[in-house]
Amino acid sequence: MALTTGAFPYDITNLLGGAVRILYADIDEPVPATMTDVFLVESPYTAQTGWTDLGATRDSFTYTRGFDVEGWEIQQLAGNVIEEVTDLTRTIEVSFADLRPEHLAMIENQSAAVEDVTAVASASAQKVVRFGSFQSFTRYRFAFVSRRPLAAGAVTESAPSGAVRGRFFMGVAYQAQIAADEAEFEQNKGELTAAGVTFTLFPDSDEDQGEEYGAWFDEVAGTIA
Repeated sequence: MALTTGAFPYDITNLLGGAVRILYADIDEPVPATMTDVFLVESPYTAQTGWTDLGATRDSFTYTRGFDVEGWEIQQLAGNVIEEVTDLTRTIEVSFADLRPEHLAMIENQSAAVEDVTAVASASAQKVVRFGSFQSFTRYRFAFVSRRPLAAGAVTESAPSGAVRGRFFMGVAYQAQIAADEAEFEQNKGELTAAGVTFTLFPDSDEDQGEEYGAWFDEVAGTIA
């Protein structure tokens, strides 16, 4: 759909909102080339092998990109004539409300396996995540998927379902690790407990320069063959 006419034109097909599905994988998994490398784009939309759904989140998902510059000045002009990028930062912020053991290990940057405690008399089976000091960081791939409204263009899935849905929109961070920020659990009566965690993005050395941090994927309206 083209831009509407008038004094304030817009294109409804570019609008995006709503909840986000977050998935993660080890960095040993291949960099996704398409959405279907992360999850099936048809019902039941199952995560591909190697990718895990993060599950419930309490707060909104946030992607942030920033950079710093240094400017060159000359005597003949007030202000910079050239600016060079000196620092580039990208982060994602995730609110963990699905507090399963594997997620606690991510939050604590704990690379050791989750321990299984066998049930015995008068004691139930348990899973244990130990935490302590650390010097290195575990990195993950992240994918964050949302869906445009039907009014922004429909996708018809193939038989037998033939479901009609809005177009998927996905971002992928190739490498991300826990940032040097606080991770806080706040438990209060009548409120859902969640932990907000920030991850810093890093370049993947196997990717071309200028394309090494991640990618955006925008599904096109139409019928899936």
